[in-house]
Amino acid sequence: KNEVGKKDFKIRMHAIKDLLINPRNQAAVDGLLNKAKEPLSVARKDFWDISATFKLFAPAFRNSLGHHVDGLIFQPSDPYTPGRFNLLLKWKPPEESSIDFKLKIEKYHRPAEPVSYVGELYVLGLPKPFAVMKATKTLQQYDGRIIECHFKDNAWHFMRERTDKSHPNAYSTATSVMETIKNPLTERYLIDYITHNTYVEGAEHQRNYEQQHPPAVRQQYSSLPASQLQSRVH
Repeated sequence: KNEVGKKDFKIRMHAIKDLLINPRNQAAVDGLLNKAKEPLSVARKDFWDISATFKLFAPAFRNSLGHHVDGLIFQPSDPYTPGRFNLLLKWKPPEESSIDFKLKIEKYHRPAEPVSYVGELYVLGLPKPFAVMKATKTLQQYDGRIIECHFKDNAWHFMRERTDKSHPNAYSTATSVMETIKNPLTERYLIDYITHNTYVEGAEHQRNYEQQHPPAVRQQYSSLPASQLQSRVH
């Protein structure tokens, strides 16, 4: 019995293609499968070695993607770990960091004052609101629903309704996101840290990177709009 889950990440990635995607494609060619009638599609998202991180911030890579992306995922190459996996790192620039809340609209009517509305933002595991935000007329239609918000200018702002979710983020997740907003890890720091801590090819990779990307060029990467980036790096 060959348990794929006990293999390293690269082998598991190849298995997705060899055991799932390629056989499905061949079945379609042989007339055994009609993909047009399927309710869903199957695809494999690519990963790159961690030494290629700086390339994923380059305009050529960004422009090759046809959808909105918001960060990088760093996946260890170890065998699969079931359940919660704390070594999986998702990096986002501060402007893309967000929390999924359950919204509750509260109405306030004080004597001699006009009626006002406040949006209370709840997370799992906390009985009181995690935060509040201004309840505009647009926001009020989402009362009782799960909404995604980002933090800017010391206030929460509505991004979209999460129709794919029935519960908000857990309190632990929300506090972790707030920590990344308060103490962000910038693009430049991320790239320089990977480079100077000699992952993968060690000193040879560092020399190659610095020869190809002198300080002036590396500064260019740090100014790119990270909200348009996505990579899945291991």
